[in-house]
Amino acid sequence: MNAAHAGHGYGGLARQPLAFREDTCAAAKGLGATGRQLEPFGMRVRAVNDVSVIELHGELDLVAHVRLTPQIDFLTPAKRPVIVIDLGGVTFMDVYGLRLLLRTRIRVLERGGTLHVLPDTHQVARILRLTGTKPDFCLLETLPPHLTA
Repeated sequence: MNAAHAGHGYGGLARQPLAFREDTCAAAKGLGATGRQLEPFGMRVRAVNDVSVIELHGELDLVAHVRLTPQIDFLTPAKRPVIVIDLGGVTFMDVYGLRLLLRTRIRVLERGGTLHVLPDTHQVARILRLTGTKPDFCLLETLPPHLTA
């Protein structure tokens, strides 16, 4: 390295040591500034007659997929489950969130059940449209009144 580039980063900017603030380190560990665990995603389940309403919120990514799959599997018993997935609280969804939906769809259909999805956000509806999976789901525009909390 020649003397003109010594101590300089890309674009002629001087290199500076990285400094981490405590809240940055805490966020990297999934902790809030107070040190409490942040929940980047969540699930609430309600049973209304024979229908399981699954409300998902937060970020549907790899971590959510890994943690929520066993819980959703538990809600799809062997005989004719009727599931409604409400995605109104979803703030982010990537391929793993889509994979969670598709896996749930396959599991429900294999058991002779029905799955309804309420995308409720422009982002989720857009992902379904762009990936060509929108026709694979029975989409609801609104949650039927008898299923609201």
